[in-house]
Amino acid sequence: MSLEPTQTTSDSRPVASYAPTDAIGASAAPASAVNGLGEDLLDASTFVPPQATGWRLTIEFCDRCRWQHRATWTATELMITFAAPAKPTDPVGLSALTLVPCNAVETAGRWRIWLYAPGSDQAKLVYDRKVRGQRPRS
Repeated sequence: MSLEPTQTTSDSRPVASYAPTDAIGASAAPASAVNGLGEDLLDASTFVPPQATGWRLTIEFCDRCRWQHRATWTATELMITFAAPAKPTDPVGLSALTLVPCNAVETAGRWRIWLYAPGSDQAKLVYDRKVRGQRPRS
């Protein structure tokens, strides 16, 4: 993409105004592009939210205990270790991970990890710091 003068003087010197052009000199006005989901990539009203169909994980943590960094680190490690499946039919891998900061008095010290099986809205408690007496080891 280059800038071409929009006006020139009689001796071909450019005047201050320029318009962007592509490599072959055509105007570089954005064109509508549609992806495989039928979304117009330049029109946010056509966007479709993703649906997590595989294993999902939720980390619930006490924000007042300053465990946000630990929660994000844990989330990163889990997403790297259990990467999203290459194909939707693969049985392993996390398709979504949610961090839930808690800062109410009744949630003080909370560190819980919940696991949702594919196609289920029922979570299974995988880890609770207060039950175990410590957070998971690195």
